[in-house]
Amino acid sequence: MARSPSPQRASAARPRAPRNTPQGAAVRRVFAEADGPLSVQDARERAERLCPGIGIATVYRTLRRLLAEKAVAAVDIPGAGVLYEAAAGLHHHYFVCHACGRAFVLRNCPGHLQAMVPDGFELQRHDIVHHGLCAGCRTATA
Repeated sequence: MARSPSPQRASAARPRAPRNTPQGAAVRRVFAEADGPLSVQDARERAERLCPGIGIATVYRTLRRLLAEKAVAAVDIPGAGVLYEAAAGLHHHYFVCHACGRAFVLRNCPGHLQAMVPDGFELQRHDIVHHGLCAGCRTATA
């Protein structure tokens, strides 16, 4: 006769629902309020202001959950690496400061890019990244 699993084993087999913690809420808020993509370290520093003592491992765990929920998107920006931003679904481009490494969102798109594509090719998407100095770094080096 087969035995049914004990309550302890049955609960261990079920996946746990993510907990709503102050730390997780802080990381969510950081991405919701960010004006551009952030590195994991930038996100941790901002979350620390909201929830002192938050660790980098907690930020990574929350980020994995936010990526799975499609609330945050990873963006691989040449010159800046992989950054993360709220998945707003709006098409935009980036400006990367080569002095401080920050990436800024550019809201305008030049459009009419199909004209640049060779005959017979089909443009399906594009990414534009501008590189230079942000206003803060420009004045610091002047």
